[in-house]
Amino acid sequence: MRGKLNILVLIVIVVVLAMFGSSGYLLFRGIAKFSSSEKKAGRLFKEIVRYHDKSNPFPIPPNVGRKRENAEKLETWYNELTDELRKGEVGAVERSPSKFMSLLTKTRDVLMAKAEKSEVTLSGKEDFAFGFSEYLAEGSTLPELPVVPNLSRELVVIYEVCKALIEAKAMSIEAVQRGEPSARRRPTRPRPGHAQPKVDRVKPLEHPLYAKRKFTFVFTCKERTLLQVLNAISQHKIYMEISSVEMMRNAPDVLEAAKPEKTADEAPTAPVATVLIGPEARPEARVVSGPKIETPMRVTIELHVYRFKGEASDEKS
Repeated sequence: MRGKLNILVLIVIVVVLAMFGSSGYLLFRGIAKFSSSEKKAGRLFKEIVRYHDKSNPFPIPPNVGRKRENAEKLETWYNELTDELRKGEVGAVERSPSKFMSLLTKTRDVLMAKAEKSEVTLSGKEDFAFGFSEYLAEGSTLPELPVVPNLSRELVVIYEVCKALIEAKAMSIEAVQRGEPSARRRPTRPRPGHAQPKVDRVKPLEHPLYAKRKFTFVFTCKERTLLQVLNAISQHKIYMEISSVEMMRNAPDVLEAAKPEKTADEAPTAPVATVLIGPEARPEARVVSGPKIETPMRVTIELHVYRFKGEASDEKS
């Protein structure tokens, strides 16, 4: 019995010693980790102090004042820039739907009279609406009040460009579009008694400085007329950017030289060795290109008209 008690006491003593040994080991590891963390914290603190003493990250009053002055100068320059740019933009002409319709009808009549006087053909003649067919077609309603200022600006742009086409003696004006042509389809003439489908309007591009709208003009003319039109648009007081010019001509730019006429003594089967383009040929036969024999071409001009933002601009219109 006494031996069993001694064994039990020995086991308890071994277990207690093992617990003390494990606790001592864990305590030693904890003290080592704490010492390492304390050294790392001290090193980082010294780096922070050194960085703070070398370059103070907090702004000082002189720097704050300098930043404020620079911001005020930039704002002043920005306003001056937008004021200068807005000199070439189109302002709202009318804001009343009824007054806009009166202005639209009057502008259309003026352009048609100018075209008739200059012998410029309008596609559809009496039905030609200069891009406003949805408002001039039979049974159409007045435009909504919020869109009237933009319609007024578009009418001014179309009037100025069409006037330039007429004054440059374009042969015909086939179509005028406001907005983005769907899938680049060529404008078509509306059938008599039918209104042309509405063209989807291009939303003004979101830009911190400006918004722009796209216009498309399709007409026929000769090269000299096209150059006059492009110069008139480029020199206009309204800020207009010509984005693309497409030209299509059915006839070749350079014609083939005329062949010499056969004489009565010449054999019917005699081959023609050369083509006369020298002094032996008739004067009209020697002309293979130039204004005298130039054929008209179909021109499509796409341009953007800009509206610059600023304090004086009516952003909602």
